[in-house]
Amino acid sequence: MTAPSNAQQVQWYTAQLHAIGALAGAVFVDVGAQDGALSEALLPAIGTSGALVSIEPLRSNVRRIEARIASVGADNWTVQPVAISDHDGELELRVAAFGDPAGDAEPAAVLWSSAVVGPRTPASARRVRVPCRRLRSAVPEATVVKLDIEGHEYDVLDDALGELPGVRAWALELHMLLDGSRPLQGVIGKLARAGFDCFAAGRQADDPSWRSLPIDASLGWNAIPWVRARASVAPDPLEPAGPRAAAARAHAGPAAGAVKSLHVLALRRGPR
Repeated sequence: MTAPSNAQQVQWYTAQLHAIGALAGAVFVDVGAQDGALSEALLPAIGTSGALVSIEPLRSNVRRIEARIASVGADNWTVQPVAISDHDGELELRVAAFGDPAGDAEPAAVLWSSAVVGPRTPASARRVRVPCRRLRSAVPEATVVKLDIEGHEYDVLDDALGELPGVRAWALELHMLLDGSRPLQGVIGKLARAGFDCFAAGRQADDPSWRSLPIDASLGWNAIPWVRARASVAPDPLEPAGPRAAAARAHAGPAAGAVKSLHVLALRRGPR
């Protein structure tokens, strides 16, 4: 669950989901909601005819979401204090404070958590066990699902993709796992076979706004450059610097704490 949402991410989600008529009146599920910033930013676009469900396992973050809900007075916004996984029961998370490489989480800090150990995970992150649910049991009526759960998204997609026929769009932050067990081609191919067209978020060097790049199962992690952990957006591998420069960055190897991640929107094909 990465850093709080930014305006470019919200604008990209809103524009792309409005274009297919999937946002107004949606049952939008924000998995890995953290402090609820993204949820709150999307609430006006969902409208009073829809419903917003924030899902966040850490109690201090849940309290922040509850405060946001009370502040805006939204009857159609709820929060579930659980993690989403591929089973019902419990899940072990590593927990740290944002921006704290030592992993010392202060009570006032917005907390970060992950079920998968990766380069974002501080060595001294605390381990906690939290309740978890399968997505289909938590929100079976979901129509749009955002997953930002630090590498655990693959297990959730394996479990939920074929079980939620009402989902018209998946908004994903995909993370490269260091053990290489989840090639990018695999998850994009799985989404395509399930009836979704996939688009990655990219940007030009002189323009902070996000744009959509159609992608398919030929795209691999070797085409995605390394970026600093908790960066707000991965650079576009097709940016004006050119494919040679992008390839050089992608193959240069990681700096300490660097990651490969990609924002992807998967939009269901067929009648809208």
